Amino acid sequence: MDRSRDDGAFKRRRLFIVLSLMAVVAVVFFHWCFGWVVVIGDSMQPTYRSGDLLFVQRAAYRGTDPERGDIIVARFRSDWIVKRIIALPGESVEVQEGVVRVNGKPVCEPYPVQPGALTIGRGDLSEERWAVLGDNRSLADSSLFYAVIPRQSIMGKVVTSVRWH
Repeated sequence: MDRSRDDGAFKRRRLFIVLSLMAVVAVVFFHWCFGWVVVIGDSMQPTYRSGDLLFVQRAAYRGTDPERGDIIVARFRSDWIVKRIIALPGESVEVQEGVVRVNGKPVCEPYPVQPGALTIGRGDLSEERWAVLGDNRSLADSSLFYAVIPRQSIMGKVVTSVRWH
Protein backbone atom coordinates (compact mmCIF):
# COMPACT_ATOMS: atom_id res chain seq x y z
CA MET A 1 0.00 0.00 0.00
CA ASP A 2 1.26 3.46 -0.97
CA ARG A 3 1.42 5.55 2.21
CA SER A 4 1.92 8.87 0.33
CA ARG A 5 -1.46 8.40 -1.39
CA ASP A 6 -3.16 7.85 1.99
CA ASP A 7 -1.45 10.95 3.42
CA GLY A 8 -2.61 13.03 0.43
CA ALA A 9 -6.22 11.85 0.80
CA PHE A 10 -6.11 12.54 4.55
CA LYS A 11 -4.77 16.08 3.96
CA ARG A 12 -7.47 16.78 1.36
CA ARG A 13 -10.20 15.54 3.73
CA ARG A 14 -8.78 17.62 6.57
CA LEU A 15 -8.63 20.71 4.32
CA PHE A 16 -12.23 20.12 3.19
CA ILE A 17 -13.41 19.82 6.82
CA VAL A 18 -11.52 22.96 7.89
CA LEU A 19 -12.86 24.98 4.94
CA SER A 20 -16.40 23.71 5.57
CA LEU A 21 -16.24 24.68 9.23
CA MET A 22 -14.87 28.11 8.33
CA ALA A 23 -17.74 28.63 5.87
CA VAL A 24 -20.34 27.66 8.48
CA VAL A 25 -18.76 29.98 11.08
CA ALA A 26 -18.65 32.83 8.53
CA VAL A 27 -22.34 32.39 7.61
CA VAL A 28 -23.43 32.24 11.27
CA PHE A 29 -21.28 35.28 12.13
CA PHE A 30 -22.62 37.27 9.16
CA HIS A 31 -26.23 36.39 10.04
CA TRP A 32 -25.68 37.34 13.70
CA CYS A 33 -24.02 40.67 12.85
CA PHE A 34 -25.71 41.66 9.58
CA GLY A 35 -28.96 41.36 7.67
CA TRP A 36 -30.46 42.79 4.54
CA VAL A 37 -33.83 44.15 3.48
CA VAL A 38 -35.36 45.43 0.26
CA VAL A 39 -37.10 48.81 0.40
CA ILE A 40 -40.79 48.66 -0.50
CA GLY A 41 -42.59 51.96 -0.98
CA ASP A 42 -41.74 55.64 -1.32
CA SER A 43 -41.57 56.82 2.30
CA MET A 44 -37.75 57.05 2.37
CA GLN A 45 -37.34 58.98 -0.89
CA PRO A 46 -35.07 60.68 -1.86
CA THR A 47 -32.61 58.73 0.34
CA TYR A 48 -33.80 55.28 -0.78
CA ARG A 49 -36.13 54.16 -3.53
CA SER A 50 -38.43 51.17 -3.69
CA GLY A 51 -36.32 48.17 -4.70
CA ASP A 52 -33.06 49.34 -3.10
CA LEU A 53 -31.18 46.63 -1.18
CA LEU A 54 -30.09 47.74 2.30
CA PHE A 55 -27.48 46.09 4.49
CA VAL A 56 -28.29 46.25 8.20
CA GLN A 57 -25.79 45.99 11.03
CA ARG A 58 -27.64 44.00 13.68
CA ALA A 59 -24.91 44.56 16.27
CA ALA A 60 -24.91 48.36 15.88
CA TYR A 61 -26.89 48.96 19.08
CA ARG A 62 -25.34 46.35 21.34
CA GLY A 63 -23.93 48.55 24.08
CA THR A 64 -25.05 51.87 22.56
CA ASP A 65 -28.35 53.61 21.87
CA PRO A 66 -29.77 54.61 18.48
CA GLU A 67 -29.15 58.28 17.66
CA ARG A 68 -31.15 60.96 15.92
CA GLY A 69 -30.58 60.74 12.16
CA ASP A 70 -29.80 56.99 12.14
CA ILE A 71 -31.70 54.97 9.57
CA ILE A 72 -32.99 51.77 11.13
CA VAL A 73 -34.91 48.65 10.26
CA ALA A 74 -37.55 47.82 12.87
CA ARG A 75 -40.58 45.65 13.42
CA PHE A 76 -43.77 47.74 13.46
CA ARG A 77 -47.02 45.88 13.93
CA SER A 78 -46.58 42.93 11.54
CA ASP A 79 -44.19 44.61 9.08
CA TRP A 80 -40.50 45.44 8.84
CA ILE A 81 -40.03 49.17 8.24
CA VAL A 82 -37.08 51.32 7.16
CA LYS A 83 -37.16 54.75 8.81
CA ARG A 84 -35.00 57.57 10.17
CA ILE A 85 -34.87 58.28 13.92
CA ILE A 86 -36.15 61.80 14.55
CA ALA A 87 -36.62 61.86 18.34
CA LEU A 88 -35.15 60.08 21.34
CA PRO A 89 -36.62 58.73 24.60
CA GLY A 90 -37.86 61.48 26.92
CA GLU A 91 -38.29 64.07 24.15
CA SER A 92 -41.46 65.62 22.77
CA VAL A 93 -41.82 65.55 18.99
CA GLU A 94 -44.13 67.02 16.36
CA VAL A 95 -44.06 67.74 12.64
CA GLN A 96 -45.44 71.05 11.34
CA GLU A 97 -45.66 71.64 7.60
CA GLY A 98 -42.96 69.00 7.05
CA VAL A 99 -40.58 70.46 9.68
CA VAL A 100 -39.59 68.19 12.57
CA ARG A 101 -39.66 69.89 15.96
CA VAL A 102 -38.16 68.29 19.05
CA ASN A 103 -38.91 69.88 22.42
CA GLY A 104 -40.49 72.78 20.48
CA LYS A 105 -37.39 73.58 18.37
CA PRO A 106 -36.86 72.79 14.68
CA VAL A 107 -34.36 69.98 14.09
CA CYS A 108 -31.50 70.55 11.64
CA GLU A 109 -31.74 67.72 9.12
CA PRO A 110 -28.49 67.62 7.10
CA TYR A 111 -29.73 64.74 4.92
CA PRO A 112 -31.99 65.01 1.86
CA VAL A 113 -35.70 65.29 2.64
CA GLN A 114 -38.62 65.37 0.19
CA PRO A 115 -40.48 68.55 1.24
CA GLY A 116 -44.18 68.46 1.97
CA ALA A 117 -46.94 69.76 4.21
CA LEU A 118 -46.99 66.81 6.61
CA THR A 119 -48.29 67.70 10.08
CA ILE A 120 -48.25 65.34 13.06
CA GLY A 121 -49.43 66.49 16.48
CA ARG A 122 -47.12 66.74 19.46
CA GLY A 123 -46.36 63.59 21.44
CA ASP A 124 -44.05 62.73 24.33
CA LEU A 125 -41.78 59.71 24.14
CA SER A 126 -41.41 57.47 27.16
CA GLU A 127 -38.28 55.52 28.08
CA GLU A 128 -37.02 53.04 25.50
CA ARG A 129 -39.16 54.61 22.73
CA TRP A 130 -37.83 56.27 19.57
CA ALA A 131 -39.85 58.27 17.03
CA VAL A 132 -39.11 57.39 13.42
CA LEU A 133 -40.20 59.06 10.19
CA GLY A 134 -39.66 58.61 6.46
CA ASP A 135 -37.71 61.22 4.51
CA ASN A 136 -40.60 61.78 2.07
CA ARG A 137 -42.72 64.44 3.79
CA SER A 138 -45.01 64.83 0.77
CA LEU A 139 -47.01 61.64 1.38
CA ALA A 140 -50.56 62.27 2.54
CA ASP A 141 -50.98 59.39 5.01
CA SER A 142 -48.59 59.80 7.94
CA SER A 143 -49.51 56.36 9.32
CA LEU A 144 -47.54 54.88 6.43
CA PHE A 145 -44.23 56.32 7.53
CA TYR A 146 -44.36 57.62 11.09
CA ALA A 147 -44.08 55.38 14.16
CA VAL A 148 -42.94 55.12 17.75
CA ILE A 149 -40.65 52.13 18.11
CA PRO A 150 -39.66 50.29 21.31
CA ARG A 151 -36.01 49.29 21.66
CA GLN A 152 -36.68 45.55 21.29
CA SER A 153 -38.30 46.13 17.87
CA ILE A 154 -35.14 47.59 16.33
CA MET A 155 -33.33 45.03 14.15
CA GLY A 156 -30.34 47.26 13.45
CA LYS A 157 -28.83 50.23 11.66
CA VAL A 158 -28.66 50.58 7.88
CA VAL A 159 -24.97 50.81 6.93
CA THR A 160 -25.04 50.76 3.13
CA SER A 161 -27.33 50.28 0.17
CA VAL A 162 -27.27 48.93 -3.36
CA ARG A 163 -29.46 50.44 -6.07
CA TRP A 164 -29.87 47.76 -8.72
CA HIS A 165 -32.79 49.01 -10.77
